[in-house]
Amino acid sequence: AIIEYEKFLRTAPKHPQAPESLFKISQCYTQLHKHEQAQLELETLLKEYPTYEKTDEVYFTMGNNAYIGGLYKQALESYQMVVNHFSKSDFYPQAIFGLASTYEELDDFTNAKKYYEQALPIYPAKEVVEIRLKSIQKRQERKFQKS
Repeated sequence: AIIEYEKFLRTAPKHPQAPESLFKISQCYTQLHKHEQAQLELETLLKEYPTYEKTDEVYFTMGNNAYIGGLYKQALESYQMVVNHFSKSDFYPQAIFGLASTYEELDDFTNAKKYYEQALPIYPAKEVVEIRLKSIQKRQERKFQKS
């Protein structure tokens, strides 16, 4: 699929479907667990097609790829772009949850708790958020007991 999308982009870079093809390429790389290459494709998409209608999804996907790759600073930046600029997006609740999860990975329990609490009323799987909040509480208590 990647080869066909790349052929299309080479022959018709100005075609209205060109940005979608580049996004599809990035999704293929994500499915192949080639997250760095997927990130490069998404960065190219944002640079070449800044008015792409799925920019919110692009930033969210970039956040997920960075998170999976352990690039937490990049994940925070991408999720924050969705939160700051796309509050009406379907990806908004997931981006808030992504921020919370990333802060939790960084052992920044204050920010993790803040974002989980923001996600609680809007995230589709409320019970997952509740479990994560309880987990943070337990981790904080253990950390406090050790010190």
